Amino acid sequence: MKLIRVFLAGLILVIVIAVAFVQLSDTSEKQPDEALSPSDTETVIEQTETEQVVPASPISERVVDLTPPAPVERAEAPPVQSAPKIEAPNRTHADLERMISVNRATIDMCYSLGVMNNPSLSGTIVARIAIEANGRVSDVQWTTNTLRDATFEQCLRDEINAWRFEPAGDAFVGEYAFTFSR
Repeated sequence: MKLIRVFLAGLILVIVIAVAFVQLSDTSEKQPDEALSPSDTETVIEQTETEQVVPASPISERVVDLTPPAPVERAEAPPVQSAPKIEAPNRTHADLERMISVNRATIDMCYSLGVMNNPSLSGTIVARIAIEANGRVSDVQWTTNTLRDATFEQCLRDEINAWRFEPAGDAFVGEYAFTFSR
């Protein structure tokens, strides 16, 4: 964060210097008439006396045709064929086991927090997990629970609800037995 602040401060400084330089160079180009030497003044006077004023040319009128163009005959387009619909595979229990394996660290974190509150926390929870076709977990219920620790159970339920599976052909309900011991 400090590095970003230093970078931004430096960038602002460069911009301020650039603006000041541009302003100084603009004012140095526009010198007042007193700064001109007498020979420069004579040259300027001679140039303005010899310049001729060119009269502006008249604006020509343009005629615009506002009639709509004739309709274009078009050939009938061939019917559009839709791509074949690819069915998503159905979800399996192996998908559920893979997700549990990927999220083992967060499951273990919930258990570690539970043990901090209850050192004798151990047992089994059998979870029934409902997964929608879009991959979201829609319901988590305990079919068996020997731990009986509300804080740990809520942590585990929250973690499972956060899982996102790949979309599948249909919804899926699977059970998994979590065994926890020290």
